Formats: sequence, C-alpha cells, structure tokens
Amino acid sequence: MDDEALTYNLWRMRRTVLQMCHDRGYLVSQDELDQTLEQFKDTFGDKPSENKPARSHLNVLVAHNDDPTNTLVARFADQEKIGTKEVRDFISRMCDENITSTILVVQKGVTPVARDIILNELESKKVQFQVFLESELLVNITEHVLVPKHVILTPEEKQELLLRYRLKESQLPRIQASDPVARYFGLTRGQVVRITRTSETSGRYITYRLIYVQITFKLEELPSELLWLILEYIPPMDLFRAFFNLNQRFDKILRLLHYRFNLSYINRNQFDYFLNTILPNIEHNWIESLYIDDISDRIYSINAFKNLKSLTIHHLRTENIVSLANDILVELKNLNSLRLYSEFELQERDINSLMTVIFSQRMPSLEYCYLGFQDHGYVGFDGLDSRNHTLSLKKLIIDRWCRIRDFIRLLHFIPNITHLTIRLFDLNVKGPFAQSLNTIDDFTTLVPNLIYLRAKLAEIPFEIATKLLFLRLPSNLRELSLSTWSIGYGNGDAWKSLLSSKFPYLKHFRLIISLDRIPQNYLVASSADLDNIAKSFNQSKYFLDHHSNVLINVNDYDRLKFVLHTVQYPIENFQTTLYNSRHCTMSPSMIKSAYRHVTKLSLTLFDERTSSSANLSEHRYFPNLNQLTFLSNIRNECPEYSSDEYFNDLKSMINLATITCITFAEENHHYPNKLVNLLLNNLPKLHTLIIPYRLYTCLETQSICNLKILTLIFAAYSSISPPATRMRDILTRHQILTNDLILELLQTLFSSFSDIQTLTLIVRGLDGFDSQFSEWLKANLSMERNIAYDSLLLDKTLQFYF
Repeated sequence: MDDEALTYNLWRMRRTVLQMCHDRGYLVSQDELDQTLEQFKDTFGDKPSENKPARSHLNVLVAHNDDPTNTLVARFADQEKIGTKEVRDFISRMCDENITSTILVVQKGVTPVARDIILNELESKKVQFQVFLESELLVNITEHVLVPKHVILTPEEKQELLLRYRLKESQLPRIQASDPVARYFGLTRGQVVRITRTSETSGRYITYRLIYVQITFKLEELPSELLWLILEYIPPMDLFRAFFNLNQRFDKILRLLHYRFNLSYINRNQFDYFLNTILPNIEHNWIESLYIDDISDRIYSINAFKNLKSLTIHHLRTENIVSLANDILVELKNLNSLRLYSEFELQERDINSLMTVIFSQRMPSLEYCYLGFQDHGYVGFDGLDSRNHTLSLKKLIIDRWCRIRDFIRLLHFIPNITHLTIRLFDLNVKGPFAQSLNTIDDFTTLVPNLIYLRAKLAEIPFEIATKLLFLRLPSNLRELSLSTWSIGYGNGDAWKSLLSSKFPYLKHFRLIISLDRIPQNYLVASSADLDNIAKSFNQSKYFLDHHSNVLINVNDYDRLKFVLHTVQYPIENFQTTLYNSRHCTMSPSMIKSAYRHVTKLSLTLFDERTSSSANLSEHRYFPNLNQLTFLSNIRNECPEYSSDEYFNDLKSMINLATITCITFAEENHHYPNKLVNLLLNNLPKLHTLIIPYRLYTCLETQSICNLKILTLIFAAYSSISPPATRMRDILTRHQILTNDLILELLQTLFSSFSDIQTLTLIVRGLDGFDSQFSEWLKANLSMERNIAYDSLLLDKTLQFYF
C-alpha cells in the first residue's frame, strides 16, 4: 500500500477510535473529533513508510467525564502481529500508569498464547483490555443506516427497568459481549443496553438487551472428576491416540477410566495397538465391557479381564467353544451380560459344554444371555447337571431351534427367569415321549417369575401347543409374542377363550403367521375365508378391549402374512412383495402403524406384474427400514416390468434413506442388473452389502462411497485358474472363487471402497475349500500386509479384516 492510501487509512482509524472514546463517555475535544485529513497530515505527517507517522504516534490517552481517575489509552501497535512479550509490556505499563482500560489496535491480530494472557491475567486485575484489528476501525459501524441506536443504561436505570416490568436479570433478552456494537461501546457482563429501532407500524420499537459473556473452558482446565466422566464417552482407541503420553495428568486419568472396548472388525495393527499400547497402561479391573471377534485366537485375550461385566463375541467357532466355556467364562465371576453370535456350524458336544457352564452356578452374576447361532441342527440340554442350576439369570434369548421336551428341561435350570425368547419345534409331539411332557401341569413351579415369553413355533399344531405349552405357562404373564407357519393358529375364538381364562394380567399379545406357500384351499378360495379370520379377532370384544389390531397381507403367487398385535407392540421383520398383494384389513391407520416399526424387510421379485394403481394406494409404506433383503423368483431375463418402473414403485413403498444393509442372498437366482444399480445409487447410509459375485461384477461401485462390510457369494471354489473344464461347463467364471481372484480382490478393493473394513467370501455349492487352501493362504498373505484373515473350511467361508 502506498503512503497516500496508508495515511488515509490511519486517519480514518484514529478518527473512529476518538469517536469510540467519546461515545463511551470519555473526554475528547471537538477539534479532535472534527480533524480533517489535511489537519492529520500537518500534525502527524504523510510518510508512513518513513515512520512519519509511526503507528505508535497515534496513541490516545483520555479520562472519563464523570471520573478523572478512570483513564483509557488506545495504543496502535507498530508490529504486524503481537506476541506474549508485547502483551506483557502493555499490561505492565497499564499497572504502572494506573490505566483502567486499554484499546489495542493491531495489524494482523495476536498470537493464541498472547490472547490467553489477556483473557486470564487481566480478568483477575479487574481491568479492561480490548483488541481491534485495523480493518475493523476503518468505518464507525454505529453510523451505518442499518445499525439501530444503542444507549447504555446506568445501574440505577437498569434497576428501575427490572422493577417496572417485575423481571429478574436472567429474564432479559441477551446480547453477547463479542457483538460488534457491544465491543464498540466496551460493554461488560451485566450491563443493559436500550436499542431503539424504527418500525413501519408503530414508528419506533424499543427493546433491552443484557450483556453476557459466553464462557468457554479448555479441557485441561476441568477438574479430574469431570474429565473422567467426559472421556468415558470417547471410544477407547480414539481416546488413547489423542491423549496418551500428553502429560502425566492425562496418563493417570487414562489408567483409571472405566472402559468399554469394541474390537469388532478391526485389523491386525489396531488389535496389536490394543494389546501392546493400551493394555499395559490401564487397570484391567476397570474394563467393564468387551466386543470381540473370534478370529486369530483373539478371544484368549479375554483372560486378562477378570472384572468384565459385559462380553460380546461375534463369529464364534466350534473349535474354541470348549476353551471359552471352561477356561474363560468360568473365571468371569462378575459377568452380568453375555452375547454369543455364530454364523457357522457348531458341534452339538461343544454347545453342550457351553450350556453346562452358562446354566449353572459357575457364572454367579450372569443376568442376561443371548445365544445367536445359525440354523444348523437344534440345541438340547441333556448334559445339564440337575443338581446345579443358575440362580442369577433373568433374561435369556436362544436364537436356535429347541424341541419342546428340551425346553421343559431347560426351565428346571432357570428358576428366576423373567424374560425368555426361544424357537420351538417338534416333529413328533404325538410320539412316545409325549407322555413325559405331561408330568408337569404348571410351569409356575419351575419359572414363577416369568412375565415375558417370545417364541417361534414350527411343526407344532395349535391344539398341541395349547396343551403342552400355553396352558402350563404362569398366569402372571404380561407379554406373549408368538410366530408360526401354521394357519391353524388363526382362530380368534380359541385365542379369546385361552387368553381371557389363563392370563388375566396380559398387557401385550402378538401373533404372526407367515406361510411360505398358501395352502391350496386358500389359494382357490375367495378372500372371504381370510376376511373371516380377521373378523374372528377384529369383532371380538376381548381383542377390542385390549386394543388389538389384525393385519393380513396376501400375495397369490408367494405367501400369506397374518399379524395380530396390541397397540404399540410392533413387528420388526416383514416379508412381502411389491406387486400382486392384497389386504384383508380395511383400516389404513392400522396398516401404517404395523409397517412403521418394521426394520427388516424381505421383498420377493416375480416375473408377473399387475397394474400398480391399486397396489400403491394400500397405505403400505416402510419409513424406518435398516435391513432390506431381496429374494428372487424371476425366471425370465426380461420380466414384464422395467427396472425403472419397479424402482419408482419401490421408492413409493420404502424410505431408502434409512437403509444400512442390503442383501441379495440367492447366488443361483436372477436379479435385474439395472435395478440393483439404481437401488445402490440411492442408499446414502449403506455400509453393508451381501451379494453374489456375478452380480457384483456388474455394479457401478463408484456410487457406493461408505461401504464398510462386503460379502461376496460364490457357487464353487477352484484352487486352479482357470477352473477345470467340468466346472466351467456348469458355471460361469464369475460364479467360481479361485486363488487368483482372492488376491485380485484384496489388491483392488480399496480403490473401490476406501472405508472397507471386512470382506467375506462364501462358497454356497458343494465344491468348498480343499485341504491345501490354508497353506496357500499362509504363503500368499504374509505378515507384512495389514490384513487379518480367518478361514473356516468346514463352513466354506473366508473373512478378511482390514
């Protein structure tokens, strides 16, 4: 900037500072307020490049009109940026000269440390120190046409205002002390300013504002007790990377925090950081919760945490169950919650070893247990010791099939259970063992505290289930939820008689009947049969008094879905089709209520398509889906409808913005490629994708930006590439997993999905991994790669963790 322009700016800045002092009530002569640019040049010079004037020559010292001891100095700094040395200099001179207020005008601001000194040291000295940039003072903002008139009230006027309107100070509207006009007037916390604005209706409008200061804290300034509470909300891995070795105080706090570790889906480097950096620097007794995957023997690290209160293990393998039960769980005497998940085939003897520990006094504190195992066989309880049962277990969920007789045996070992969820079946309920089921007339003697039962029933007729199960349940049951595949349960009169006589305290009842194929007599009959089923519930006084709703959803080509639930007892899982479905329920509000709570939806695709005009006005809308699964019965490469039509109709039925997981589960079925791409392009929150590899090769992957978990499904595995002629004659190359393809996927995956955490490869056909596959993995996935992997040869599954 040349001398002429800089001189002009200096004149304007000094004039604004003088006006500011005058408006604050300090004594400024009229000659100085009216000083022209030429007079400024005569007094100070017009060669700033030669320090004529230097900025420090423009300093202003004034005294207040009412109190001459109240002095203010405005200093113009010569340095471009002010640091701690200059600020301490100014503060020292303020103290020596008894200056009560200072305005510091700087070119480019002050350093952060210098600003901290101004905020902290001067607050205790009860003096005012303001910093303005030169650019802020080129114009007097109070003279702008859009800035209303501000008048500062005296303490007496403030008190009169509060008395007149019967207000407390805290009830006044507020304005921050950092507001530009508040800074111009030098307003401090607790002062009140009267603001007069022009109004088109009333001429003028007056309002009052209380000055307040927004208080901010530095994290390290907080007391340790409060820091502990705050830091416990931060994920431990992030917490250590941010604060470990910062200083001794934070290291001490980190050592004594209560930790909840989530080690699911982390790579080898992250797990090593947990083992080698975090664990040696914390108290193991303060680790309360742990989520971990059963890969690469990671679960054996649990031995170090004797004080765990909650434990969750994913991908549990059968070869580790016995060690988990006998060496790990029995040592966790304070464990309150246990969740075990496995998608693999578990051996019955291994499961029995686990049950022997869980349903015994060897786990004295266990109150909640979830066993989520894949549908491979069923669970039995023959190995349990009748002299040793658990007294602590209150809530139990067994997501695996169990025979009725095994269920009754289980009840002997959980006497204090209150909430129970289980899957029951029996193909031989009329067989020779049925007599043994009649030895106990009432389950109240076994589980007197049971108030919640949720059961999925298969191959058990309604009459048998009533006799062997429902009539024996405790009469103090509060909630009963049942799911079945038998239309025989759709008898409103029978349910009314059973529920009203047996369960006088029942508050919530839910019945779901889902048929994979509609029985022939219902397929050929009119919808009147289904209407009669709905009426047996909807017109029953018992169900009306209990605010129950019935929904029947029918697709003539696929399935029947019957749902009965009391109000605010929603269904989470639903299976339907987009087209060719009809309802036997006339209440739109009830249909909306049922669908609003569905989080998992299975949708079947068909070749046939009827006109959508009648179907899309059925009030079917799923606004809160998390998981969407597509099943396909499409036989033609080109179905009657186009992908664009189907997608547009799909959007009118499903809120795509909430879906996080989508599955195309059937490797050997056809899915329209265009429809799949249209769908994936419109799922902003998608992070999990399960899809056949042959369909994956047709994806426009650049549109799936947030994917974290990818599962690819193959029909077969071949250790040689290209595969043998026999296999190529049956399958396409995109249906066969080869060693070369595995390496290619690992090399190219990050270019498509930068946030990917887990890749799972599943072989669905008979040709699984051969005996040499493990050796090949070790040879080709060296330790230098930041990839943890787990091969489950029996389950034909390969998992990689990045």
